[in-house]
Amino acid sequence: MGPRVHTARCIGGPLIRNHAFVFATYEGQRQQQGLDVNSLVLTDAEQAAARAPEITKLLRFIPLANHVDGGGTSRCVGSAIAPFESNAWSLDLTVVPTTNRRVHGYYADVRDHRAEPLLQGNTIPGFGDIRQRHRQVFTLNDVSVLRPTLVNEARLGFLRGVGVATPAQLLNPTDLGMRVGNDDAVGLPQISVGGGLNFGGPAHTLIGRQGTTFVSPTRSAISGTRTHCEWAATTVGTTARGTRGILGGSDSHQHQPADRRNASLAAHGCQNRARFCQARRSPTSRRSEARVVRPTAPSGFRCEGVCPLPCNCWPLTHRTSTDSIAGMRHSRP
Repeated sequence: MGPRVHTARCIGGPLIRNHAFVFATYEGQRQQQGLDVNSLVLTDAEQAAARAPEITKLLRFIPLANHVDGGGTSRCVGSAIAPFESNAWSLDLTVVPTTNRRVHGYYADVRDHRAEPLLQGNTIPGFGDIRQRHRQVFTLNDVSVLRPTLVNEARLGFLRGVGVATPAQLLNPTDLGMRVGNDDAVGLPQISVGGGLNFGGPAHTLIGRQGTTFVSPTRSAISGTRTHCEWAATTVGTTARGTRGILGGSDSHQHQPADRRNASLAAHGCQNRARFCQARRSPTSRRSEARVVRPTAPSGFRCEGVCPLPCNCWPLTHRTSTDSIAGMRHSRP
């Protein structure tokens, strides 16, 4: 576990005496942490046995053995760096233009960035994904006292969030002789070698986006002991979630001749280290065995609530009251 640095700052005060006030904050966090790694790797003899140019290009991503366990298996023991960084800002503003009106606004922005080298199955450093999130919150509230018995209030705001994960190594598989149906730097297929070695990928990287906006006016009045309220609310939002990456399937290799299974390691699976080194062709040598997956299209929703009939409250005693509420709600995609 590496050192953690946590920073917090705040400042506030009046902008205009008795009319405008502001309060701002900042909070940041930095951490360098290491995740334990204890992975099977190739021996020197197995690396020397590799002949296919595509396989020898992959060997540079596999670290050398630095430990031999009790069973004589070569292993790489160490740590994978997983840094984390977060920054959060907020601003709170209150404006009192007159004695009968008050406007309050709040905005917050949070961004974080972290690396996940082992979360999706990789056993050696250098792969995994890098995740970034950005969240925003905004609210605005305007209250006006029209008369001692009549108050208008308007509220609006939004909530937005975006999350994106990208491969830690944006490599072009074509440069290594891999056919994935795409000639872009989308990362390597995730390759698994039987016995506990997994590198490349990740096969899935998450993508998410959501946003919600709301508007809600309210009118409240007091008549004798009865409180009368009319309100309406509208909420509009969108959501999009999906994955992207390079997918394939190892099940299809089980029914192929031995030489063809050796030729298509992609899936990104290989039963043992010897077969991986002796493969005569590159992983994902056939387009049908790997494909680039794109994120899904966004979807939206709309929810409207209207209360045209009165909402009334009558006090029965100084401790109890009764309410009468009528209204309508409508939702549509």
